[in-house]
Amino acid sequence: MSSLAKPLRVTHLISGLGVGGAEMMLYKLIRATQGKTMLHHVISLSTISQVGQRILQCRVPVVALGFHSDVTDLLRIAKVRQTVMQTSPDIIQTWMYHADFLSGLLFPGKVIWNVQNGTLDRHKSRFKTRLLRWGCTRLSRRPAGIIYCAESARRIHEALGYRNQRSMVIANGIDTAVFKPDPQARSAFREQWNIADDVTVIGHVGRFDPQKDYATLLAAFARVYEHHNQVHFVLCGKDLTTQNERLLALMPVSLPAGAITFLGPQDDLAGILPALDIFVLSSSYGEAFPNVLGEAMACGVACVSTDVGDAQRILADTGVITPVGDASALAGEISKLVQQDPEGLHDRKQRARTRIVEEFGLDRIVSEYTAFYRIIEKLG
Repeated sequence: MSSLAKPLRVTHLISGLGVGGAEMMLYKLIRATQGKTMLHHVISLSTISQVGQRILQCRVPVVALGFHSDVTDLLRIAKVRQTVMQTSPDIIQTWMYHADFLSGLLFPGKVIWNVQNGTLDRHKSRFKTRLLRWGCTRLSRRPAGIIYCAESARRIHEALGYRNQRSMVIANGIDTAVFKPDPQARSAFREQWNIADDVTVIGHVGRFDPQKDYATLLAAFARVYEHHNQVHFVLCGKDLTTQNERLLALMPVSLPAGAITFLGPQDDLAGILPALDIFVLSSSYGEAFPNVLGEAMACGVACVSTDVGDAQRILADTGVITPVGDASALAGEISKLVQQDPEGLHDRKQRARTRIVEEFGLDRIVSEYTAFYRIIEKLG
């Protein structure tokens, strides 16, 4: 694209702006392109929340329409159309099922959907989410294009009936200038939490949700601890605190309280992930492109993941995949990494970072978004 090309006016319609994979990818895209190749507007169907505040700091207008997930939302649909069209967009990009569904009704042929979900568990996923996905399936020919964040997401949705002649996979980019090995952060974290340098720190980042399968994760941690006393576990994320009684009820009796640190939600993951020796993703469903897996790898952390979404594609030969819900297998692979010789582990960590830099670095992903937007713009 010529450096003289006019910046694209991109209006984003998103279900909400709390912390999540879709929201953070939107923020990273805006931060990398605002005032350069693109001029952004953001419209949240619900509230501005944490990520919305970050976007405002990029000098991007953010509007919240105050949807409440009840029948009163029907009265706000006309407001959605009016608010979007007032921005005079070249591209309308929607994020998540609620926004995708509405835009399929309101802007046929003028919108790009962004699909961030993987499989949905019929017993654990909200009925409304599954209903919206069913509705999107019926409208999926209407968008000008569809961006899937993962190969697995495209495969799953097309098997359900998504059909669109212009669809492609663009992974969620990892900012490798932010997420990187940091010996000082590692030392500061261990000092703060009184963890000796020769202790292997095994961590997990996520929210407290059935999707993350904490029963399996904690059972695996307990099995690892039975064989390796020089290990310490860290849980970081919303509701991962000692005040969460449902979480504590999942703790095996063989895992002592002193062996695990509950950090709760943290804003500075780039200061926490480099402190880990091993990162564990234990999800049982719902993942498409698990951002935190790529962020841990970019920080030079050895990773173990259950077989969800594009985890295998992200890890390639740098990490280990285990079956969903198998605490024994998860514990076994964690233990192998704990016992791996220092040179072999160091090599694994270096290869993990290199893979993220080369395949999923933010600059590359932003270029792919830009190229796709230009194609859709030309098609009119």
